[in-house]
Amino acid sequence: MAATNAGRRVSYDRLWGAVLLASCLIPAQISGEGALELRFIVPDDPTLTAWLIGGAAVGLIALGLGLAGARGRWRHSLNILLGGSLLAFPLVVPSLFESVPLADPARFSFNKLGSMGQVMLFGLGAIYIGAGIRVARPTQFAGMALSTIGALVVALFACLPVSVGGSGFASERVLQFADLGAHWTGLVPVVLVAASVLCAIFNMVRNDYEVLLARASRLLLVGALLYVILLPFLVGKDDEIIWHAPAAFGAIRFFGPLFLAVDGAIAFTAISITRTQE
Repeated sequence: MAATNAGRRVSYDRLWGAVLLASCLIPAQISGEGALELRFIVPDDPTLTAWLIGGAAVGLIALGLGLAGARGRWRHSLNILLGGSLLAFPLVVPSLFESVPLADPARFSFNKLGSMGQVMLFGLGAIYIGAGIRVARPTQFAGMALSTIGALVVALFACLPVSVGGSGFASERVLQFADLGAHWTGLVPVVLVAASVLCAIFNMVRNDYEVLLARASRLLLVGALLYVILLPFLVGKDDEIIWHAPAAFGAIRFFGPLFLAVDGAIAFTAISITRTQE
């Protein structure tokens, strides 16, 4: 029983702590006029310095809590506080990104996804949260229901035609497999998301592998997100990497604390409902 409980221990802070620390290795400023070069951020004001140090500190603390095997609701409360504070920092200090504008995640509009894309995104969020509840407390019905609903929503909207007389998102991606060499970079995240949805569908009922499937569903979604952020570093040309690096830095500094706080809230809520400690 002890081994089983240890295997089910929530370890999200190890991942997001490591991701936040890894972001310190991404140069996020562009210098030069003719020959552009990437360089690490050299803080020129106290606000930017505090934000950079805060991100590294939050990553180090979160990773340390996970590696130390900390248990109890206080751990998740601390992660909520740390992630939420780091996420709110740019909102409290709007001028933060003036010196590093290309790292500002606010440049990317949510409306670009379209109404169908937004619904699918909410469905993926439901899968992620529901699977998180199952990892923290497999016996809670809310986790199974939420991830199931999310999976069905994503599957349904992926098959609906994008426009009148047009084909659905899923069918368009299936056709791209005929020319895999030309489309593989865009198909990788689609495959990861599809695998996550399938894990959630297979996990619609109680089974011996529900925690394993829930973990896999969450990790596949995280893998798809990190793949999209880091892809230009793998296949991009030098000029593309130069312009993408600040955006990747900003994206990680946004999603890292966001997921740290969300995962902390999921675990805290699930554990509190059962009135037991992890």
